[in-house]
Amino acid sequence: MSTESSGSASGTSSGPISKVKRLLPHRIEDALSFSLLILIAVLPLLEAILRRFHTGIPHMTGYLQHLVLWISLIGGMITSREKRHLALTAGVERIGEPFRAWIQSATGFLSIALSLALCLASLSFALIGFDPDQKVGAIPVSLLALVMPLGFGVIAVRFITRLERGIRRLLPAAAHEAGRLLLSLAAAAEIGGHQATAASLRQFQLSQGFVTPQRRTFPELDVVQFNTRWEFRLSHCLWDTVSGFLQEHSRSASAVV
Repeated sequence: MSTESSGSASGTSSGPISKVKRLLPHRIEDALSFSLLILIAVLPLLEAILRRFHTGIPHMTGYLQHLVLWISLIGGMITSREKRHLALTAGVERIGEPFRAWIQSATGFLSIALSLALCLASLSFALIGFDPDQKVGAIPVSLLALVMPLGFGVIAVRFITRLERGIRRLLPAAAHEAGRLLLSLAAAAEIGGHQATAASLRQFQLSQGFVTPQRRTFPELDVVQFNTRWEFRLSHCLWDTVSGFLQEHSRSASAVV
């Protein structure tokens, strides 16, 4: 669904080249996390098989330790990208403006400060905390440990860019369009037996400000709010219900015409 929101855009271009550039780091992160997860699952299995032949993988423990470290930091980068990190924000939605904006700004600055502190501390640890001859296989441990400042640095940058975007709100015309869509989705979900989803959609506060990209999670549904559009990500079960609802009513409308 495309909507308009109040305030100026964040200055990003919408051409296909810029879109690819924005998505490329995301794809790299996703591919790395998937590959590391596969390695963590496959290496112990391979080690168990090789031991039956009285051999094994040299430095197996070191490989697994650093694989866990890497997937943890890359997972943190992905979590910050998707705005699914842990946050002490319970009840903030019930606080009115401008106090809510002040609280969100304070938590944003605190998140940035902690991420930068961890980035600098882990960089110092990676550079001076290991002997140059200390290796896992042929790879220096200090090189493998650089994933820590990299991960915390990326997380800090994402907190900073998110804070700069500011709080946005829907214009009245867009809020009216979004409200109609939410009510239609709620009706389709209720008819299909998804009562929790329907109740959550009816309680959606369209007047509430958001920081793009803002993700709001409901039962079987995620709503991601961008500057010029919102994305509705439905579960397979809910999608089947909504598509069946639309097909039935489109046939009814065609019969009336």
